[in-house]
Amino acid sequence: MSKRQDRFDLSGRVALVTGASRGLGRALALGLAEAGARVACVARGQTDLEQLAVEIAAEGGEAIAIPADVAETDAARRAVERALAHWGRFDILVNNAGVGTATLAMDMNEEEWDRTLDVNLKSAFFLSQAAARVMLRAAKERKAPTGEILGKVINVSSGMGTLGGNRRSAYCASKGGLDALTRALAVEWARHPILVNAVAPGYFATDMTAGLKALEKFEAWVRERTPLRRWGIPEDLIGAVLFLATPASDYVTGTVIHVDGGWVANA
Repeated sequence: MSKRQDRFDLSGRVALVTGASRGLGRALALGLAEAGARVACVARGQTDLEQLAVEIAAEGGEAIAIPADVAETDAARRAVERALAHWGRFDILVNNAGVGTATLAMDMNEEEWDRTLDVNLKSAFFLSQAAARVMLRAAKERKAPTGEILGKVINVSSGMGTLGGNRRSAYCASKGGLDALTRALAVEWARHPILVNAVAPGYFATDMTAGLKALEKFEAWVRERTPLRRWGIPEDLIGAVLFLATPASDYVTGTVIHVDGGWVANA
């Protein structure tokens, strides 16, 4: 393998992907496995996770299913520890789990607000904290040389973290907070170094957006509003995440890459 190819190779690395049972998370788990990573697939749906692990294995990869609700901090921490125990190392965390809301701010109740922030923002923080602790512990045990990249954290944000949206107050707050958290952790953890970045999808055709895409006027509005004139598909996100997960991005931290067909640029 050439040095250029090495930069995008994840052979021997361990990645954990939350929200991996479907949509963007499923595509990212498959993409990371294809690049050589061993993948811990985390979500609430055990059956879907096990099917994903079987699919990865059938393609020659390695994966385990870890059913967990990442909004529960202890469960999130246990997921990280289980991945470490299974493979003996931990290199990449992809905080993809997310929920959407479509409620007017005047009608938002505390339960809906809390659930959105817990899944989209709080879980990302405590998973990142758990992952960083594991990365530092492993580095100490193997006496990693000074300056070696100890791990990568990749947050899946949204264009709504930059722009406002009707009926999206909780979602926008959670994703804007995730962008800010990405920058804060990148600065704080650079000294280790653990690199922290984010990708921000635009409108993607997934299970989560199926209801919106079925609305003819809304579907057409998204295409018209997006400079590339189409919705994204889950595979469109894989390249940006692989870049951030591999050595190709070892001098990149604290950034948010918009993968949105030009949506935010066209605001």
